[in-house]
Amino acid sequence: MKSLLVVVVLSLSSVIVQSRAFADMPEPKATPENANIVAGRKAIETKDYKTALGHLTKAVQELPNDADAHSMLGYSYRKVGT
Repeated sequence: MKSLLVVVVLSLSSVIVQSRAFADMPEPKATPENANIVAGRKAIETKDYKTALGHLTKAVQELPNDADAHSMLGYSYRKVGT
């Protein structure tokens, strides 16, 4: 029973030491958001969906793998009614 307790204590202490090592690592730098996505989001917030369509169409062309741009573009199309 004592040996089991020793193993548990040693395991927990190594986890704590490792977690402290990662706590000092710097946060990854965020990439700046695409200007057309920012403008499209602002247009959606003000319910200017036609302007949002223009910005988000450009954003999808620039970043074809950006799911948020596609989602906001589809949302804007639904709100415009086309």
